[in-house]
Amino acid sequence: MTTITFKGNDYTLTTDADFTNGVLSYPKNYNDVEEGEEFDFQMSAQAVDTKGNKCTVYWIFSDIKGDNQKELDSFDYDNVDCVINEGNANVTNLTNIYKEWRELQAEVEQYGKYIDCGESMVREDFSAFAELAETISFEEMLKLEKAY
Repeated sequence: MTTITFKGNDYTLTTDADFTNGVLSYPKNYNDVEEGEEFDFQMSAQAVDTKGNKCTVYWIFSDIKGDNQKELDSFDYDNVDCVINEGNANVTNLTNIYKEWRELQAEVEQYGKYIDCGESMVREDFSAFAELAETISFEEMLKLEKAY
């Protein structure tokens, strides 16, 4: 089993990394770019921390769209973007998860795009990140944004 370290904590992966199929909220998704341009994608794997708590580890990788894309095992899986404890997906900790998600979305501002919780794609992205059973409502996400 592979162990990775994120923010000084060790996590043992219990599954292989796989595509999340999440749409990143900035214009570098696979379908946003042309052949030969760089795109970003998100992957995740299940893990446990040193106390045995179940977690999900997330990575965002970049590649060049085309016939010569990298093999998945060639990416640097030590460069973790975020780790979410499964117990964090309850309402009391949703604010913390939202804060982590917003920090990951900081790149959006480089492209001049504002994160708008009125856009369903943005709410779906956050909901997938937080591993919510359903897409968060506009009203709930607006509350999180105001708290942020």
